[in-house]
This record gives sequence, structure tokens and C-alpha cells, in this order.
Amino acid sequence: MNAELQGHGEELITLAMGNEPPPARDLLGITHDVTGILHRTQLRLEGILGPDRAADVDPSALEIWNFVDLYRLEPAARAAIQRMP
Repeated sequence: MNAELQGHGEELITLAMGNEPPPARDLLGITHDVTGILHRTQLRLEGILGPDRAADVDPSALEIWNFVDLYRLEPAARAAIQRMP
């Protein structure tokens, strides 16, 4: 999951740091890609645990976005900042 998200990091940062609001198609495209990654991974996590074991796990531990490694997005953020005028 984190490797897939890392591939979108620079695009996310670039869109977020732009001087003008990005076109809707760009925002929709990147959010579609990112939420797709998160959704697939969430389903995998729940499938691995199964409903019986998942019932005994703290709900926040079952929220896949809590496992996003923000450190892996740092290079994309630095690259986007360096490209800024």
C-alpha cells in the first residue's frame, strides 16, 4: 500500500501547493487512485483478520489510513517544494 501511495505523493503535493485551484478532473483522478488503493488494502486487512478476530481488535487499528507511512511521502514533498518558484 505505502509503495503504491508513494507513487502518487509528488502529484498530491504538487496539486496541494499550486497557486491556483487544480482542475476538478485532476483532483478527482488522484483521489480516485488513492482511495482505490486504500479501499483495496482495507478489504485485504479485513479479509485476513476475518469477522471473528476483527471484533476483538481496537477499531482504530482496523482503519487502514492509520498505516500510511507519511515518511515515505517526504521525498515527494521535498521535490515539490524545490520546484516551487
